[in-house]
Amino acid sequence: MNTLSPAEWRVAEEYCKGLADKEVADKLCRSIWTTKSQKKTIYKKLGISNSTELLLYMISLVSTKNVDD
Repeated sequence: MNTLSPAEWRVAEEYCKGLADKEVADKLCRSIWTTKSQKKTIYKKLGISNSTELLLYMISLVSTKNVDD
């Protein structure tokens, strides 16, 4: 599994807040096409296929980090 770039992490975090493509793009001052492309790359790198899986992945990271600390 490839790691996400800092820009991809920001996009993933915004999607996990339940924002739509346009809302993420507006919040990060990017075009909607850039945001959608990054979302597709995130899904590919993480081996997931939808926003629910992205949310579960991010929750598992936070849970694992809290247990390890």
